[in-house]
Amino acid sequence: MASIAGKGHDSWSKRPGPWMALQSAASEAVLAPGALVCLAASGLVDESLAASEAALQVAVACWLGLSLVTSLVRSYTPVPLRLLNHVAWVVIPTVAAAAAWGRPAVLPIGIYIFARTAFVMLGSMFRSSPTLEMLESARKVGGAMPPAGVPVLPRARILLASDAVPPKLDGVAVFSKHACRELTAKGHTVHVLTSVPGEERIEGCEVTRLFGIRPQYYPEHSLTVPMPWDLPIVFARVRPHCVHLMDASMFLSGSLSFFCWLFEIPCVMSHHTRIDMYATYILPGIGSLVPNTLMYLYRRLTTGFAPTNLAVCTSLANQMVDHFGCRPHRVAIWHSGTDTRSFNPKLRSDETRLEILSAPDVDQEEAEAAAKAAGKAAPRRPAPADLPIVLYVGRIAPEKDVDIIADMARLVNPPDRPPRCRIAVVGKGPTMPALRESLRGTGVALLGPRYNKDLQLHYAAADVFLTTCTTEAFCLVGLEAMASGLPVVGPDSGGVMELFDEGVEGLFYKPRSAADAARAVVEAIEKHGAAKTDCPMRLAARAKVEAQSWELTYRQAAFWYRDQILAY
Repeated sequence: MASIAGKGHDSWSKRPGPWMALQSAASEAVLAPGALVCLAASGLVDESLAASEAALQVAVACWLGLSLVTSLVRSYTPVPLRLLNHVAWVVIPTVAAAAAWGRPAVLPIGIYIFARTAFVMLGSMFRSSPTLEMLESARKVGGAMPPAGVPVLPRARILLASDAVPPKLDGVAVFSKHACRELTAKGHTVHVLTSVPGEERIEGCEVTRLFGIRPQYYPEHSLTVPMPWDLPIVFARVRPHCVHLMDASMFLSGSLSFFCWLFEIPCVMSHHTRIDMYATYILPGIGSLVPNTLMYLYRRLTTGFAPTNLAVCTSLANQMVDHFGCRPHRVAIWHSGTDTRSFNPKLRSDETRLEILSAPDVDQEEAEAAAKAAGKAAPRRPAPADLPIVLYVGRIAPEKDVDIIADMARLVNPPDRPPRCRIAVVGKGPTMPALRESLRGTGVALLGPRYNKDLQLHYAAADVFLTTCTTEAFCLVGLEAMASGLPVVGPDSGGVMELFDEGVEGLFYKPRSAADAARAVVEAIEKHGAAKTDCPMRLAARAKVEAQSWELTYRQAAFWYRDQILAY
């Protein structure tokens, strides 16, 4: 839970306390300089400079005093006093606007302050205030993470907004599925906001589906586009304690983050994807220009509305600070968990290994299809050899860099030599036809998509896990493979770099280098003995992820929820 600044997240979120109340008062004082400008410019006592300076000093003293008192009251009492907390928004601007009436240069500032006050007051219709149970819990543990067994956040209502939820299959959808499961198990009420079609409930959580756009390049994805009337209706019905924007699209994240900022609704935004790197694949030629201009500008706006931004890897967190303009103390690392009971080396079976080893490669598939079309018997397949299995699991798309698999396979298993291993690919995606064409003569098996128990069996049956993606923010499939006891061979790039240690749980290779990837695969099999179930690298991979449970992941999330709920 350490932020990229090197300090614990609780180093700036300890509450309650007089010091934090004073800090809150100071921050609130600078949030509305318009009131001070109005009062100083109005010349309440005299038009002289001395009188104006005196009025300014009085205004500052009043503002700090009111903010300090209301912040202290808010910290030490269970009663929601948000209206009292904004007394200064009403008293000072009222006097200032009355005195400044008719002065065109000052009047707009007063109007802005009144409008802002109105939105803050209306926000009580769209949110729930902290409960007495939450305040008592926070008072007991302070700003630190509670010890194991102690609830982090008493029962709360969480609005989870995301464009990646089940039945969609990707890393973010896995995150959202476990969010619903783990938070509900802890007694929280989770309401999902999305446009992804599916069942009425996700892991027992109620779902509201809005209008969505399906990109032509990525038809299984849906970009949620809230209409102007959607958000007030949803928030008035749900009245969440906190909103979690989980890797939402530009339309959903932009509208929701602004809505939460406008009405002062606690909000946490988590980032799971390197959108800028994806753009270089989806928009070749201009992709490198887009993320450095419009995309970065847009991210700066949306992340600025969210008080807390969570990144799933250090490289993404650094990007948020360097390019998105986030202050380091508002960014924290949020690593993924995994289900170590479902993904387990104990599921290894000879039947699944035989299924993978005997699966036809691209050439055999085409020969069998041609024989079937001609009404002839399918050609006889040779008996499968008991070879080490190298498994790739993931979406078949350009941003996953799957195009290097064919060249790597030819180097690992040259056609003039006996094969060293069996390479198998699990997944589907838009570039499957191109990948199939490139794999001719390589002996690589395309197994198609696998789900749930079948996928877990395939992980456990393999010996080495291969990932080729250089755009990963965090390699969730790599974590699942390690939980299944597989060493990982992956590019020295992005979130994969934080997945394992070189030579301990896996091996790195140069990004997009088929030759170096082949070298790493051969080294894992021949030097480190990855085909043996008692291989030290396999044991180390399993040991590293045993403590990375989804329960711990969402215990951390609940900590940030609590931090934001009590900050308002």
